[in-house]
Amino acid sequence: MGLSHDRGAINNCDLNGYHFGYRDPSGSFRTIMAYNCRVGQCDNIQKNGCSRIQRFSTPDRTFAGKPIGTSRENAARWLNDVASEVSNYSCDDGVCSYTYNDTCNNPSDGVCGEDKIWLKVDVQLDNYEQETSWTLTDTCSDEIIINMAGNEGDDKLGTKEYNHRTYSQQKTFICVEKKPYIFTIYDTFGDGICCRYGNGYYSIEYEGMTGNAITGGSFKNKEEHIIDIGSCLLTNVRLTPAPTRTPSNSPTINPTKIPTRSPVSNPPATNLLSTPCFDDREFTFKIDNGTTQKCEWLTMNANQKDNYCSRGHIKGACKTSCEFCNCTDDLTYNFRLNIGRMVSCAWLVTNSNNVNVRRKRYCFDSDDPESASSDVGNSCIHSCGFCTD
Repeated sequence: MGLSHDRGAINNCDLNGYHFGYRDPSGSFRTIMAYNCRVGQCDNIQKNGCSRIQRFSTPDRTFAGKPIGTSRENAARWLNDVASEVSNYSCDDGVCSYTYNDTCNNPSDGVCGEDKIWLKVDVQLDNYEQETSWTLTDTCSDEIIINMAGNEGDDKLGTKEYNHRTYSQQKTFICVEKKPYIFTIYDTFGDGICCRYGNGYYSIEYEGMTGNAITGGSFKNKEEHIIDIGSCLLTNVRLTPAPTRTPSNSPTINPTKIPTRSPVSNPPATNLLSTPCFDDREFTFKIDNGTTQKCEWLTMNANQKDNYCSRGHIKGACKTSCEFCNCTDDLTYNFRLNIGRMVSCAWLVTNSNNVNVRRKRYCFDSDDPESASSDVGNSCIHSCGFCTD
């Protein structure tokens, strides 16, 4: 479903999104997906140890008189946002999972079918297994397809379909599409999984791999590996059109006329990048005092125009009032994905299956997604879909 643990557990409180668990700042409780409270982390929890309540984070509910989330820790909203998409998942849409058994210990090539390959991850945890988690991220869609935690109560993630545990050992066998992935392993204490408090390790293998397995264990808070087993551009793309059922007509016997020596009259000038230049008369937007306005309001005062035409969702709908008729992306702008990779605006629309998910995640202000565009949305106006046709 794409949820993540609390930001404090990985000691990075600047992560974007709202799909995180929540820990009460005073250490009174934690929600589902949040690790046990610990002082000295970026969320400044006041004490060690806190009880888990069986609720997902949300600012709309309280426990013992306190909200159980914020606009940046709102797992309940995230689950509602992705419910429709997840309900349509099938084995062909994403990751095919298999029960871990002797076959999975030594999978044979071809077991996953023609379009997928097997990938196996073995993780031997150290004596403090609750500190360790790991993820596998599809770099083409920026989606975390596996999010696995150590054995801390009901923080056990994964299912019996594809995960097998023997005490502190995790073995995961899955079938994946042929494209790049990032394996990331975290340790909240910062001492890795080897070799101070146990001889932990991880090992990654996949079908068609040349050379030795990807291995490790000695790191601090985090370690990453790129698993390069394909290309984003080749996923679900037909490279050549299918041949026609019947042959084309025979060529004409007589050649065409000799071309004219002088050029034809100049064609009318066109701007292929331009879009119709008008204001969307139905479009409304909130201004800072909470009232709702239409595009023509922008032209009543120069300060109003300067303040609001920099916002992508307004600029794209009020093209005439904002003098933005071409409605194009800023080609010099790059932004950082949640997994750390820098991309341009064009990344938002490079995979048609994930355009809506990417726009929802990056083009809107997480604090007020219905009325405000993010920095990405302000620069990637066309790719974010803000241009009114």
